[in-house]
Amino acid sequence: MSKEGKSIEIGGRTWRVSEESLAVARELLRAVTPSEEHVPVGEPLGWDDLEGMRVSLGSWELELRVARYRNGRTAIHAFTPEGEPEHAVTVNLVDEPLGPNQIFVPRKGNAPEVALALEREGVLRRTGEWASSGYVEHYADKWELAS
Repeated sequence: MSKEGKSIEIGGRTWRVSEESLAVARELLRAVTPSEEHVPVGEPLGWDDLEGMRVSLGSWELELRVARYRNGRTAIHAFTPEGEPEHAVTVNLVDEPLGPNQIFVPRKGNAPEVALALEREGVLRRTGEWASSGYVEHYADKWELAS
């Protein structure tokens, strides 16, 4: 490489980069790229592992964000690639029993499709249980981490 640097193409644009900048970029890339030593094999997933996970629903791609309801239960929301909130994947049915690795997915909107996509990826599994809310008898299905 010459002293002036190197031309690189990123996103259809050509950039002139100094050798020093290129070396720093390579070091940063090495630092953030998962390797076998950073990814525990065989360890169970936690809810926080779903943060930033992308789910495809046909031509739609959604990004998951994980938070907590006030009672400590897991809340999962789906966002568009532009960062716009699309919908809640979970509901907080406070009067219904729920284990730490379980969530309630409402039977409305795209929430069931997101849960099914995560089931296909081996992340979630159905428990076969469901909960009522108000006058709606089968309002939400109970799902759990497939660890």
